[in-house]
Amino acid sequence: MPFAFLRRSTFAERVVQHLGAVFALACIAACSGQVGTGQGPSARQDGTGGRDDDESGKPPEAPSEGVDLSCDVAGITPGEAPLRRLTNAQFNNSLRDLFKGVLVIKPVELPAETPVGGYDNNVLGQFPAPTLLEGYTTAAKGVAQEAIATTVLQKIAPCAAGKDEIACGRAFLKDWAARIFRRPPHDEELGRLEALFKMSHASDGYAAAVADTLQAMLSSPQFLYFLEAEGEATGNVVKLTGYEVASRLSYLLWDSIPDDELIEAAASDRLGSGAAIEKQ
Repeated sequence: MPFAFLRRSTFAERVVQHLGAVFALACIAACSGQVGTGQGPSARQDGTGGRDDDESGKPPEAPSEGVDLSCDVAGITPGEAPLRRLTNAQFNNSLRDLFKGVLVIKPVELPAETPVGGYDNNVLGQFPAPTLLEGYTTAAKGVAQEAIATTVLQKIAPCAAGKDEIACGRAFLKDWAARIFRRPPHDEELGRLEALFKMSHASDGYAAAVADTLQAMLSSPQFLYFLEAEGEATGNVVKLTGYEVASRLSYLLWDSIPDDELIEAAASDRLGSGAAIEKQ
């Protein structure tokens, strides 16, 4: 796409439109494949989870003390893992925590979620409606513009006077892509972001390049979705990476991005066992 020929006023908007196409491709890819058979003990076709109610519809009674609650996982087939998106609450919490201590991010008003089976995070109700994508775009653009304020820019993308701004930009992208993507960025991802940074820098300078690339990262599927496809595959079962486990834990426990302790555990490959996960 010939970004070099776009006007400044439409530059970031076109970038987000381009990323919208990536959204669609990611959704199609997720729908065309399957992880597991969906017949495991916690899998249901309606995506509501695996609570073992009896025929009367009442939940089972709590076990008495002294009952062995351990389970033999041998032979258990993992359920399906469809492509999931951040909920509205998770989106706002993630923005707040990404910029904690740097910016005060006000909650973004997004279209109301559609509960399915009683759950507002059920993937069956997570359709990327145009109004939702518009909300994401507006939020990302607003944060990016606040990030280049004089007092904030040097906290997010420091670059001393006289330093190579492209080198500063490269350091900024590597640091913030890892935070926003919840894992270290791949070389290809960094290459594309750096190309965008250089293009914007050449026409509008350092601050604009930071804003454009920050908006692109906050509008990306890597931030908005849980992309769990990087682990080792055995047949149609894929093992979660440490960073994917860290994200599952953090969004389960506090509905936001992994903290430094979880990221460090993932980087050190210390989230590969049940005991390690229980410790967290």
